[in-house]
Parts: sequence; C-alpha cells; structure tokens
Amino acid sequence: MSSKVLITDHVFEDLDAEREILEPLGAELVLADTTGEEELAEAARGCAAMLVCFAKVGKPVIAAAAESGCRIISRYGIGYDNIDVGAATERGLLVTYVPDYCLDEVADHAMALLLSLARGVHHAALSVRDGDWTVPHGTVHRLRGRRLAVIGVGGIGRRVVDRARAFAMEVVGFDPYVEDWRVPAERARSLEEAVADADAVSLHVPLTDENRT
Repeated sequence: MSSKVLITDHVFEDLDAEREILEPLGAELVLADTTGEEELAEAARGCAAMLVCFAKVGKPVIAAAAESGCRIISRYGIGYDNIDVGAATERGLLVTYVPDYCLDEVADHAMALLLSLARGVHHAALSVRDGDWTVPHGTVHRLRGRRLAVIGVGGIGRRVVDRARAFAMEVVGFDPYVEDWRVPAERARSLEEAVADADAVSLHVPLTDENRT
C-alpha cells in the first residue's frame, strides 16, 4: 500500500511536526499545489491518508483517494463540514478531527470582538486614523449587567460563558443536545427565548443540515 500522505492545504509556518511523526514510519508528505477539485483528485491518487485544513474534499477527491487504498482523512481543527463524510463512509474511509483545537483561542477572540463592539474600539481607531480626536458620546458601553446569549455550549461555548461572567455579564445559554446542564449560565428552553432579551449573541455550533439556512 502507498505510504504517501497528502496535505491538501495548511496555515502553518512549516510541516516539521508532521514530518517528525510520519517520516520515521516511512510516510512521504506531499503538499498539493492547489485546492481545485480536479487537481486535488489527481493529487489524491496513490495516497494512503489525507490531512485537510480548509480545502473542500468532495466525492471526486474521495473517490480518487479510495481507489488507491486511502484509509483515512484527518481534518486540522474541529469542524469538518468541508469534507463529504457521507461519501467517505460509503468508501470505507475514516474521517477524524481535532476536538480540542484552539478552544481558548476562539473563546478569547469572541470576547475580543465583543469588547471591541461594546467599547467602540474599531470605529474610534478609524476616526483617529482620519484625524478625528472627538471624544465619543453614547457609543461606548460597559459589559457589566449586559445580557449575552451563548448558542451552543460545547468546548468553546462554555469558555465564552466563563469569560463573560468574569466581566459580570448576565449569561443565558441554549443547547438542545446538552442533557446534564452544568453550565454556569441560565438555561433557555429555545433559541427564541435565548436571544429575546440579549444585548449580544455568541454563536458556537457546527454547521449541519439542521441549522443551515
């Protein structure tokens, strides 16, 4: 069986970590030149495994890989909606992901965006850049006492709840898939209830056929 591992795309400075793990196993790392479907399908021929970041891996790519004995497609990160899991399953290919990838980083960034909006940071920065040093009135708000709706309280959502509570925000959460509610936030019974009185909404759910609009 081929020992070629295809990397469709990545956002890292280098691939030293992958090489350190795979080369001692006799695997050859091959980086795709482009993420176009036809080109990826051609690159996938002869690979034993695929590492995927943002590239779309659909049926043609999966079929080409499966025909040459590919056994696994691994996604860099949490979401995997860019991979046709159904097609991979039909071909007998495993699809894996990294469930704890950048949980704190995403939660931190969500709070950074919330703070930027509440404090008018971006608008003020643009105004100063244009030479306007007028003190803003009525556009800068405190977070204490504001109500935040967190939709989806998985690994990231729970961290956002913790951070929001540290700013003394009132937090309400909604997640129909959590049975044992141990989230330190008020539990909403529906999405509509969660957002009804919210000053801000933080969305942390995977894209699925159920919530695609």
